[in-house]
Amino acid sequence: MTLDPSRRFSPAQRTALYLHADGRCEHCGRDLDGGFDADHLIPHSRAGRTDMANGAASCPHCNRSRKDKFMLTAPTRHPAPLGPVEAGLSLRAWQQRAVPEILAHDERSFLLHVAPGGGKTIPALFVVRHLIERGEIVRVVVVAPTANLARQWAATAHRVGLNVTPNWEGQREPRDMHGIAITYQRVRHGALALAAGCRAATLVIADEPHHLGADRSWAAAFEQAFAGAARWVLLSGTPFRSDGRPIPGVRYEDGEARSDFTYGYAQAIADSVCRRVSFNFYDGQLRWVSDGRRVEADFTLALARREASRRLRTALTPELSDGLRRMIADAYAQLKEVREEHRDAGMLVVCESIDHAHATARIAEEVIGQPPVLVTSDDPDATGHIERFRAGSDPCIVAVNLVSEGVDIPRLRIGVYATPKKTPMLFRQIVGRFVRTGSGPGNECSHLFLPRDPELHRLAVEIEQEIAHRLPDPEDLIGPGGHDGADQEATAPPDEPHTTFHPLAFEPQRRDALLSGTVVPPDEAAWIDRLAHKRGVSPDEILRRLDATGIAATEGSPERPARPAYELAEELRRRRRKLVGRLHGLTREGHAEINIHVNKLTAAGRSVRQATVEELRAGNDLLERRIERSQRPRSGGFGS
Repeated sequence: MTLDPSRRFSPAQRTALYLHADGRCEHCGRDLDGGFDADHLIPHSRAGRTDMANGAASCPHCNRSRKDKFMLTAPTRHPAPLGPVEAGLSLRAWQQRAVPEILAHDERSFLLHVAPGGGKTIPALFVVRHLIERGEIVRVVVVAPTANLARQWAATAHRVGLNVTPNWEGQREPRDMHGIAITYQRVRHGALALAAGCRAATLVIADEPHHLGADRSWAAAFEQAFAGAARWVLLSGTPFRSDGRPIPGVRYEDGEARSDFTYGYAQAIADSVCRRVSFNFYDGQLRWVSDGRRVEADFTLALARREASRRLRTALTPELSDGLRRMIADAYAQLKEVREEHRDAGMLVVCESIDHAHATARIAEEVIGQPPVLVTSDDPDATGHIERFRAGSDPCIVAVNLVSEGVDIPRLRIGVYATPKKTPMLFRQIVGRFVRTGSGPGNECSHLFLPRDPELHRLAVEIEQEIAHRLPDPEDLIGPGGHDGADQEATAPPDEPHTTFHPLAFEPQRRDALLSGTVVPPDEAAWIDRLAHKRGVSPDEILRRLDATGIAATEGSPERPARPAYELAEELRRRRRKLVGRLHGLTREGHAEINIHVNKLTAAGRSVRQATVEELRAGNDLLERRIERSQRPRSGGFGS
């Protein structure tokens, strides 16, 4: 009899089910050494779907014996015990409003739009904790743009009493974990395995889901991986449009994404959740060669799109004796002033490319007198550089785009916008790096230095207008999404192979500063900021005589929590490899044989990757005792 093709699992699905089951029958737990069946949890004869959410790796005996009976996977997964919430960690007022709305939402997907720096991670993780406590989910999957952000999610989850493993590449998480944090790239290449994991009640958190609109295959993989998840929470710090590529789980009106809850930059400023940013613009005569002819203009002159792009590139060329060097020097001078009060304040220079970043870093080293921290995508330790800069006191970091989105470095107070890319989304992401208030005086503004390119100036004005004309209801504050074609017009067009462009000179002058929606002389902006800090009020009090919005710095700090479980697990796995190597040298037993025996005794046969922290610790203790015995005379293998 020919089997109905609709009930056959594909070879890729079978492989994913086998790996997810760790090579054991998901009903009886026996090893699947002699072959296995891809089994329907809800039988196909009873309308069970042939997909990962309804599939399981089964030994032939279990599959035949149950016939058409319903059978859930065994054992049923239970959530790991919740840890304590970090002492002193509490929700802000807007977060206290948002969490109940997410929990009460009667649709599967919820879009939360929060201004960069407003704090969207903590409330999302409190939602996870509440849903686990209510028994609605047993695990969470966080999807983030980069591996570094995945680690940040895991570290923050630990503060909320959740154990989340970052950048997980296995098939099943350890039992003491509440979930995983991975990248969108990982979803694309592991959709089937992730879909199998969603058989357990799962909440998916998509951080900055506009990435799913960048590539249709990413959106398709996301839907395939998490179709079986109980709930989706989408978190966005920047407005985005569909542009013909709708993002899974997002509701659109006239092509514009509509959030279910919005906390905008204006309200964050009013609540002292975010800092203001002073935009310091540079203009002057620029000269460049374009297709064999010499062009000279400043930023007030209207130019065709290509020439406007070349004008901006000239202003940001590291090889010129002035221009970018002048902006970096002024930015560093401002940093030294800020450091008189905010002693570990830092400075970020955002560059266009890897080569541009290296050249800019050389300028920064000459200006500052020490090499800046350099972060580029081709550096395997890029995440480590960011982490060390965040925790340290180095004055300057130079990066391409790894620090433009989501990276939380509260001590950043000074920025140099040295990239010709200028979409509304990227601009807001970069500005968002400087608005956080978790370090240093809470009511001082940050400072961004940039060319007075008309598009960049317009984007800065839009942010300031959003603040100046704030509506009383924060639910109505949705940041500008840009006009039709704005992203295309704002992106610097590439030079075609047959065209020539050569920057010649930039004679920069610091024209003006934009602070609290008011254009002021650049030196006056810094003076206003210092005076506002001295009097303990906001710049608005000095500029417009409005109510003070500054608040005193919080006294004391919460006790430092214990290390996150994923960090302990990583350290214990590294220790395991060393111990196994030492025992191998003493007894000549195979590495695999040693690991298998230890795992059987301490982790119920689970692999090192799947073992919990306590199981890893017990296994390492066992190995240390075995090594000690093996160093005695007449010691043998595990069987002795």
